[in-house]
Amino acid sequence: GQSAEFAKEVESEGSATIDFEEPQFGRHDPDGQFRHSKANYPGVVLEVAYSQKAKDLPYLADEYILGSDGDIRAVIGIKLEYKEPSKATLSVWEPRIVPNSVGEDELVAMQVVVDEVFPFSEYF
Repeated sequence: GQSAEFAKEVESEGSATIDFEEPQFGRHDPDGQFRHSKANYPGVVLEVAYSQKAKDLPYLADEYILGSDGDIRAVIGIKLEYKEPSKATLSVWEPRIVPNSVGEDELVAMQVVVDEVFPFSEYF
């Protein structure tokens, strides 16, 4: 049906550069992304992180979601542990509209999955 037709137009773009229209969101090279052929931005972005970069995942999620004005529908962050290479965590951020302190609607990147542990070695 319609979902299958839509899915046919979604492709992996690997780590291709994403340039946002607004310069304050900078230029980013995610570890993976999936984009519909008619979309300006990917719908899903993937970032894989070790130690220091792992601390940047919430910031990166904000950049991707706010920079795309919510067109990026999910940022998936995978943290790999140096000390326990067989363990990893998964986090997901999605765009949400929430009221700010003065009651106006504001776009935010909301973390909807927080450091969900999964046994990395079972998958790779």
